[in-house]
Order: sequence, then structure tokens, then C-alpha cells
Amino acid sequence: MSHAIPYSLAPGQPQCGLKSPERPVGIVEGDRYDASLAVAIANNKFGYYLPYYRMQDIFASSGWTPSRSTLDNIIDGLEFIVQPLVGLMWQRVLSDLGVGIDDTNVTLLMPNAIPEVKEDDTPEQQLKTRRLIDKMLEAQKKGEASLNAKMWVYSGLVNQPYNLFDFRVSRHRDGPAEVLGDYSGHVMADCYSGNLSVILGGWVEDDSHGLLVDARRHMHEARINFAKETALPLALMAQLYDIERRAVDYTAKQRYELRQQDSVMILARLRQWLDGPIAGDALPKQVGQGDQLLAATTGSRCKSSLWMAACRSITTRLKLS
Repeated sequence: MSHAIPYSLAPGQPQCGLKSPERPVGIVEGDRYDASLAVAIANNKFGYYLPYYRMQDIFASSGWTPSRSTLDNIIDGLEFIVQPLVGLMWQRVLSDLGVGIDDTNVTLLMPNAIPEVKEDDTPEQQLKTRRLIDKMLEAQKKGEASLNAKMWVYSGLVNQPYNLFDFRVSRHRDGPAEVLGDYSGHVMADCYSGNLSVILGGWVEDDSHGLLVDARRHMHEARINFAKETALPLALMAQLYDIERRAVDYTAKQRYELRQQDSVMILARLRQWLDGPIAGDALPKQVGQGDQLLAATTGSRCKSSLWMAACRSITTRLKLS
């Protein structure tokens, strides 16, 4: 593959010399490939999930026969070009009023060579690379072919609709603690202790909200054998979902007013059920200390761990009764 670089000159004006337009950013050493080619490869790989050997056939039909290593090098070289865009997305998500976080297990296959810390990386990236290297060396000594890792996702919930992924080699709180270190908005997470240590441990200065869906899940699982006992709480939670669907296109002020008008009444009724004979005896003592359900509509701190523990205790009690 060859490419020509255009030059211009001014006839009769040798003092102007030869001039050429600014070249586009090079993807790999030698400046042989345009960014548009890297975008096509990235779209095939991450958008259509095509392996490199299938891309080779596609590009060969156009007369270009790259090796798989060439395609991989181009993808690696694309990283520094998209970093400013990714950085802007992180900045916007962490400026949103609310951020949702969650994680999932992933298996990292051990590579043939241990990565190295890059000098041009940010201090945060270098720290993550060192942790990865330590984990890989530990797995290498044990003769393991893979190691357990985590992929965290951070989603803007109000005004910044971005989903950003953060790869970590452990589920420790260093991930959320570092990402949310300067964040001062609302955080929505499940009741994993690592989340709570970040949300309730002082890194997030404002308040946090638990997921009602987690509490509902325990009731929903128990409905098969205890349809009568779980009918009321499930019906009340369904009404809350209906209210939120109505408020999808509302402004923040309109949504707040709707919740104060309709949701508070339903949550108060759910509070009564929790204090009643079916649920009351199964609740941990902490749950009875204040109306945490109503906190979700007023902006005060909502301790999701208490409600998860409450619903889990209720379903356990029903099974044992």
C-alpha cells in the first residue's frame, strides 16, 4: 500500500519553497494508515464483533491483505486518539446529578507477555497498570492461565446519557473510590459492601439511593410459594414503577412534585406493611429507625443495605413459617 503527499509551490517565487497541508494524525509508526481505516477496524471489532481473520477476508476483497498483527497494531494505536473523547465523557458523567454504578465478573486470559507501565500514561493509568502487573505475576507464579477481574460501569442518570466502563483486576473499593473521589452528587448502586463503603464511607459527600428493584426481587422470588403474603408489597411497588414511567419526560422539578404528590403516599403504605404482622417480626432493628423509604423522595440519605436486609429477612421468615 502506498500513499502520496501533495505539495504546492508558487511559480516564480522560490522564496516560498514547497508547502504541504498538515497531515492527519498517524495511527502507527510510518504514518501509513488514515484514522478512517482505524475507525473501520474498530467498528468491525467492537460494533459487529468480527474477529481479525474475518476482517482480512473483507479487506482482501478491496485489494488490501493486512496481517492480523497489523490490524491489532492499528487498534492499539487508536487509543491515544480517542482518549480526549473518553476523558470528556468521564467529565460529563461525573458532573451529572446522579450516577449509577455496577460491576460484573470477567475472566482475563493471561497474555504471553506481561504489560509494561507507559511513561506517557496518566498517574491513574500507571497505578492501574501496576496493579494489573502484580496480579499477573501472582497468577504466573501459580501457573494459572487466567485471573478473575471486574468490569465496572458508570452511567449518567439524569442529563448525561453515557455508559463508561472501568476495568479492574479486583472487586475492591479502589475502583469506585478513585472514580468517585471528587463526585458530590447522587449515587445509585446495589448493596454490595464495596459500593456501600464508598457511598456511605465518606468519599461521596452528598447522598445515595438504593435500588428498589433489588428489594422487589426478593418479594418477586417469594411470590410463587407465598402469593397472598407478597401480593400487597408487589402491587405497591408496581404503582411506583408506573409513576416513574409517567415521569420519564418530566423536568427534575416536575418529577419531584409528582413523587411528592403520588409516591410518598404509596411509600407510606408500604411502610405500614413493613411494620405489620407479616413483615414486622422479620425486620432488623435498624430498619425501624426512621422512615428510610420516604427518604428516597426527599433527597436525604437512603440506606439500601437496610431495605435489602429487610426484604431478605421477610422472605426467609416466610419460607421457614
